[in-house]
Amino acid sequence: MKRIILLIAVILLAASCNDEPKIKVKHGDKLVFITEDTFLRDGDLVGVSMDSPLSYTNVKMTCSSGALTPTNDLYWPVDMPDSAVNFMAYYPYSAEYNNGGYVLFTASPDQSADEAFRASSLMVALAKASHTQPAVEFNFEQKMSKLVFYLRNDSGSPVKDVYLTAYPTVQFNMDKVNLRVTGEKVDIHAHLSATSADGVQAYEIIMAPQNSTLSLTIRTDAAEYTALMSTKTSFASGKQYSNVRLTVLEEGRNRPFNFAIKEADWAQTPDFDYLEPITGGAAFQDITDPGLYRLNNGLATQLRAYVPNFDQYSVVAASQKYGWRIMDLANAEMFQILSNGSFSQEGNSLSIQVSSFGLEWDEANYSSTAEVVKVENGLVWLEDQNKEYGYIIMSE
Repeated sequence: MKRIILLIAVILLAASCNDEPKIKVKHGDKLVFITEDTFLRDGDLVGVSMDSPLSYTNVKMTCSSGALTPTNDLYWPVDMPDSAVNFMAYYPYSAEYNNGGYVLFTASPDQSADEAFRASSLMVALAKASHTQPAVEFNFEQKMSKLVFYLRNDSGSPVKDVYLTAYPTVQFNMDKVNLRVTGEKVDIHAHLSATSADGVQAYEIIMAPQNSTLSLTIRTDAAEYTALMSTKTSFASGKQYSNVRLTVLEEGRNRPFNFAIKEADWAQTPDFDYLEPITGGAAFQDITDPGLYRLNNGLATQLRAYVPNFDQYSVVAASQKYGWRIMDLANAEMFQILSNGSFSQEGNSLSIQVSSFGLEWDEANYSSTAEVVKVENGLVWLEDQNKEYGYIIMSE
């Protein structure tokens, strides 16, 4: 009888175990984050935010071989519908952004060190994914602007510093992923990113997108040089700007000089794409800097060029006198060219009077005849018929 009771108990116990509900897992599939961005290095920290129903904000993740890994694993919700979730990632990570919304990002004022330069580069990536996809993949875009300045130092004194004054800060909306410049201008010191085999140095500066005319200061052990942008420029987000023509430092020639820039897509390393400086090998009619030039078989050497934001200039068009003058009052320099005839028609031959003071060249004051060889975009190119000079003057 006891054996029968024991057997019935075992049968009832087995039946009760089979009837117990199975325990469901508390989460769905693990979230996986990846990127193919080559700017990021192993150990870099990235912040990631995710929309509802995940609702994570500024999760710190570490980059390693293209994987972005949080300190604690993240999972899709259980039984989540196959619907897309928005993800946003940015670099470099900051714990100050934990509340999301509007935050401030500032490029380092001193970018001479490699890490400070890289940390000045705000990058953002947007992605959509669902729990049926194997991974969330981020493709980062640069959000700041970058100036690349190509410089060759022939002064005999080593370069100690290159810097400009610009806005370094943007207000970054982490929800709408847009930004605008804010704050005050500061001195931003450049990063020496590369040096070419022929000694050309590429200095880079990351700054906020802004509309500005920049002025660079270049310091050597022996002197200080100023480089002025020739035009006001709107520096766009995610773009880089480099000087069109290589800038060369020379001993004893440290008056301000101007440079023009060109826009390009952001590149991780300098491409050393520039024109050689005007040293006698440039065709006169290809030059666009107003001033005085020495001509040799149609090739021009710059003797005195107009420097925007530094020189004063005036266009003369009154009392049957036409012409142009530039003046540097600080250094007591002046160059002037006048005529009784108009410079507006190509092919015209004009009687001219040239005068100057404070300039070091062969003949300071003389009368001659010049031919109008080109008129374009408010500039006039004149070739002296009696002397080895060319003049580019403003007519507007």
